[in-house]
Amino acid sequence: MATANGVRHFKRLGADAFGVMIVDKATANDKSLAAQLASAQLVYIAGGAPGYLLRCLQHSLVWQAMLNAWHTGAVLAGASAGAMVLCETMWDPYARRIESTPGVVKGAAVIPHHQPGSAWVEILRDAPGESITLLGIAEQTNLIWDGTAWRVTGPGDVTIYSSGQTMIHYAGDVFMLSGVHVNAG
Repeated sequence: MATANGVRHFKRLGADAFGVMIVDKATANDKSLAAQLASAQLVYIAGGAPGYLLRCLQHSLVWQAMLNAWHTGAVLAGASAGAMVLCETMWDPYARRIESTPGVVKGAAVIPHHQPGSAWVEILRDAPGESITLLGIAEQTNLIWDGTAWRVTGPGDVTIYSSGQTMIHYAGDVFMLSGVHVNAG
């Protein structure tokens, strides 16, 4: 259903959109599906169960194809669990543990569907040995990296928890994040 909704949305925007159903480790290592992603101009990773998504994508042909597409100019985007696996650290709420990911955003973890007082903030902030910036992204809100800075779009806000500080950014705000970088390599 998420794939059909995403395809419908992007087609309404005029894109030539198609879904690639990656649902398990076998499909994540399917050469024909990886080839479809390698030629994409936009790769959008939908939400779901964060740990399951991570286990499917880690060390897979599809993940490598998504990275290759991104390195050649495609947009790489994720919603909810899809955004979580794009960061190098994530909280798996089902397994109740912090996971390392192959994500491209280093020094950060996403808290999707963020609301003030999120329990995830305390869990991730108090994790032993973790020194990460938490990116609390509200519903229907985007945090976009343009190659130089971060920009917020959408109706909600993005709350940044970093080095004991809390900063809230709203639609239109453009800012840098100390200690957070996008690994293009």
